[in-house]
Amino acid sequence: MKRCAALVAFMVLPCLTAARIPAGEDMIEPLPGDIVRIREAGELRVAQFNGERPGFFFFVEGERLGKARQAGVPVYDYQGRALIGHDVEMALSIANQIGVKLRIVRGYRSFSDTVSGVVRGEADIAMTKLSKTPARAMTAELSKPYFRADITIIVNRLREQRLPDVNDLLARLAGDGVVFGVIPATSQREWTESVFPGAEVREYADQDALFAAVNTGEVTAVLYEEFEARRFFRLWPDIALSCRMFKHPYLVDLMIFATKPGDDGLKRLVDAWLDRMRSPTTDDILDRFEPMMSRDAGAREGYGETGLSTSDSDIAALGVSAVAALTAAAWICAARPPQSRGGSPEAGRNRRL
Repeated sequence: MKRCAALVAFMVLPCLTAARIPAGEDMIEPLPGDIVRIREAGELRVAQFNGERPGFFFFVEGERLGKARQAGVPVYDYQGRALIGHDVEMALSIANQIGVKLRIVRGYRSFSDTVSGVVRGEADIAMTKLSKTPARAMTAELSKPYFRADITIIVNRLREQRLPDVNDLLARLAGDGVVFGVIPATSQREWTESVFPGAEVREYADQDALFAAVNTGEVTAVLYEEFEARRFFRLWPDIALSCRMFKHPYLVDLMIFATKPGDDGLKRLVDAWLDRMRSPTTDDILDRFEPMMSRDAGAREGYGETGLSTSDSDIAALGVSAVAALTAAAWICAARPPQSRGGSPEAGRNRRL
């Protein structure tokens, strides 16, 4: 029965993938100038951040590439490397809708740089897990949201214990001595400085370094969108020993595409194309791409370590030992049958039965 179910799933996956990529429709003349430009060039140029965001755009090889092909995930060849992800699939779909090839333009050092590249004419559209922010809205044309994520706060447990004794965690995080980790030129930095304007901010070059910092207690907390936070905890579940995560009560992150002001035809096309699709959830993308995500980076960046000082480590060890001892004692007491004084072992066995 399990083999039959697996066979059906394997046969259905390519069909589901094909359904996600609409076939190109006949164009209605006259075409707007920006669509004419793209068709004459024969390619849709997509600006993408130079790093990776697993689930949205990331490189795979070896066994992980094999899993992608087996699952029917479209693969884009970027300079001999296999690039996959939700945003890559959408870029391929829109290029197909226009009737041209896809060319992904990487090398941008920040997400905001991809928007600048589009405005300068280096690319036609930015499709790179781009958050909707006021600064980007003033610079470029932004599409309808294609993905929505709540904003979460990841807090180091030991550093949290040193915060002021106030019931509201947000109020505690707004106190003195709190350090937030951020990545420069990102919406994540904007959220942090907006919600906690008086907090000390420490910059990190990339996502791995940022998450490692909160795990080791180098910073108190990190504001990050839900997908990345959930991915962080799912790939390295031992992180729950040193950190905890909760949703911010009102912040939300909307992912959009950015086009050059005046490229109205491309923006209308993208918005109409998005209207035809159901927006994926965090679980949708994680369930689809998690088997292809690497877990190696976490071990290299110290995700499996607490990074505590000796005294903190001793305290933590004592705390874990105490909890373990109490749990074991409670389990033994619950499992032990009641015995009256002078009762025989045989009577005890009868009572257990």
